[in-house]
Amino acid sequence: MEEGGDVLAFYNRAISDGFEGIIVKDTSLPYEAGKRSAGWAKYKPPRIELDVVILSAKYGQGNRNSVFATFEIGVKNNTEYVSVGHVGTGFSEDDLDTLTRKLKKNVDSVEDGKFNLLPREVLEVSADLVSCDSKGNYGLRFPRCKRIRDDKHASEVDTYDTLISLAWF
Repeated sequence: MEEGGDVLAFYNRAISDGFEGIIVKDTSLPYEAGKRSAGWAKYKPPRIELDVVILSAKYGQGNRNSVFATFEIGVKNNTEYVSVGHVGTGFSEDDLDTLTRKLKKNVDSVEDGKFNLLPREVLEVSADLVSCDSKGNYGLRFPRCKRIRDDKHASEVDTYDTLISLAWF
């Protein structure tokens, strides 16, 4: 990009060309190949927002070992829910306490530390993009919770068709 150029136009062109984002670097710092640096930042804001249902949960580690901290999330596909990945970021400590209390009432089964849940609780999540693996399964890349949707019922979450329409290939 030329000096004084339009950064947003450059970013949008990079995304259109298939890049996931751009790197912004402090000009006073040297280039260090292959190393992470505090003087660099990735710029790749979330591009997808969906309402999803929580399908399962696991307890966290460390200071989160007493609350559910990782959640399998899904979207509606006809009469069932399909997993689209896991989310564990974007929650406050209060959010995790509240979700743990609510979700414990919805446990359907437990296997190897995974609490399978009745689909009741809805989250609004943002993600970088929708990806598809070699088996044809769609999922969210880097999902993070924006908020707990107490105002929505599980039947109102986004659909699998909506998810596929947002896929970026």
